[in-house]
Amino acid sequence: MYSDDDLQDEEHALFHSWSSEPEMCAFEKEEEKTRRSYAVDLREKTRQGGEVDTTQVTQAISTNEDMARQAVCPRCCLCGPHISSFLDLSVHARELKSQVYIGRREFPVIYYTFDDPEIWESFKTTWKVPSTVNYGFLLEETRELLSIAYLKKLLTCFLSERTLRIIATSSGSPQVQKLCLVDLPSEILDKIYSHASEHKIRLLSSTCRQLHELGGRHLSRRIILKRPLSFYIDLRESGLPPDEYIATVALDARKDTLAFCNFLENRKELLNRMENLVISNQWIDIFDQTVIQDYPISELDGRKFYNPFYKSLCRIIGSSVNLVALTFINMELDLNLVACVCDLSKLDRLKLHMCRINEQARRALVLDARDAPVSTVRDLEVVVTNDKSPWYAMLFCPNLQNFTVHAFSGVVFPPPDVIWDKCRFFETLKCLYLGHISLFHLQTYAEWIRQSSHGDTPCLTYLKIEVESGMTDTMVILFLQAVQSAPLEVLSIEGALQADLHLFDWIAQHFPHLLALTIIRHSSTRSRCASFVVWPLQIWQYARCLSAFLRLQHFGWNNETLSPEYSTYSLRLLEQGGLDYADDAGWDEANENDWFSPEDIWTPKLFAVHCPTLRTFALTFRLITYFILRPSEGAIEIERDLSGYSGKWNPSLILGF
Repeated sequence: MYSDDDLQDEEHALFHSWSSEPEMCAFEKEEEKTRRSYAVDLREKTRQGGEVDTTQVTQAISTNEDMARQAVCPRCCLCGPHISSFLDLSVHARELKSQVYIGRREFPVIYYTFDDPEIWESFKTTWKVPSTVNYGFLLEETRELLSIAYLKKLLTCFLSERTLRIIATSSGSPQVQKLCLVDLPSEILDKIYSHASEHKIRLLSSTCRQLHELGGRHLSRRIILKRPLSFYIDLRESGLPPDEYIATVALDARKDTLAFCNFLENRKELLNRMENLVISNQWIDIFDQTVIQDYPISELDGRKFYNPFYKSLCRIIGSSVNLVALTFINMELDLNLVACVCDLSKLDRLKLHMCRINEQARRALVLDARDAPVSTVRDLEVVVTNDKSPWYAMLFCPNLQNFTVHAFSGVVFPPPDVIWDKCRFFETLKCLYLGHISLFHLQTYAEWIRQSSHGDTPCLTYLKIEVESGMTDTMVILFLQAVQSAPLEVLSIEGALQADLHLFDWIAQHFPHLLALTIIRHSSTRSRCASFVVWPLQIWQYARCLSAFLRLQHFGWNNETLSPEYSTYSLRLLEQGGLDYADDAGWDEANENDWFSPEDIWTPKLFAVHCPTLRTFALTFRLITYFILRPSEGAIEIERDLSGYSGKWNPSLILGF
């Protein structure tokens, strides 16, 4: 056995002559492992009189430095007004030149020293510069930064050491950026926050007090009745009976959640600024087929386990007067909770994810429809399982503009017919997305829309239906007849079985002012997922149908075309026997006529010829979108959208859920 005390002097230097900064801890383990492996190899080869290969440890050190430079980039902190600190440092640096030999070639090397090393060490300590980053590396980063900032003034992409010295000793620190983010109006900052993810909002809000105050309104507060992630492992290792262990853990979780709720209740300034709230119960999991599903959590504490939790939620929601978006996950909504939601005067978006509405609330919403609470919600998303109770949320949202219903798994059952005549939102509804519909319930949905809207949907402009298995063209038309009076602009149909020309002609006749049309065909009635399939007719036949639309701008489908990279010119060459390899003139003519293209530009061109208003063409399940450009009269050019497939014309994505 060997220990570190047994190492020779050169081995001791190998281990103890280096040290890592805290930010290097993510990479030093691999380097240490390589160093120790090298030390063992060094010891064995020395005893045997052989040579030691230092390549591995050199590569490890180099890799460690590269990762550290990527993880801790000096540009992150040495920018803006702080660059003056580095420019002051450059006055004390001395540039030295040398040469190194690699093989037989000589390479120049530039390195820097300081007359007073304490200056460099103090700078490293102040800015937390990793030990693996030297002054030369910082100098190159600063040159690049200043080159971009002063490109127009200095007319150069590279600044010499002398230029840096002049900047540092003459007019002081350069003004890299005059306008800062906090100088923008609050309205623009709010718009920026509205497009950022919650992670980005938290990062931006932590930079300064002003952005923290603005970003606080856009952060989602989460109230979660948590279940430990290691619940089942701890249950097995505890050795306790399941009932006793579950009761102990559940009561502790409720205690922690109530403590957080009490904290929010005492911070009125937080509740006043809060615009997004997520409430989740991890102890109700309908997909959990283990011990929790069989254990009555609600009967704990004398069947009052949820009572203090729900009372605290009602107080928090009632105090959040500026709440705009509210999400419930795995929650059972009672009448008091529904009333609190309806009392929010600014609530705009409501999401019910695998929730249910209890019987008392359902009875009050149906029997006391006139006195039932009414909310200001305009965007409603319901994620259901096998429960129809979430449909009752429509009754206290009579002013809906966007309505999305889809299943977390399985299919979505249609709403109970007892509430059909109480759905009053079709007069204002603009976007409707019905996802994961069973083929056998399609006509039930059509009858629900027809009866609830009384055949009039004056504002409906976006419609998407998604059927699990293929539906015939006749079934599609029967469903669309329920919204025949709607001024549809975007129509997306997923699950068409035939997709014959008659379907295109019917849609063009009844919805001639469509802006976007997407049709996804299923290969059979047993198909449960949409992929690329071969459509029954020729491409040009479908393209000709689009000429009946007056202002169609987007078309998307999932037709699997064969050899799309070859044009009709290529087919004519093939019929003529092809081109001779030595025929340069023939090859030039073929290239001018785009005989071959790595992209399918011919199909979009064909559709663009028949539909003069068409601007984009999408292959939906390849996530490819083509732009159709018309630079001059009669000319058509095709460009691929390199940013990826956009959900602009997808109603389910437009709703923002």
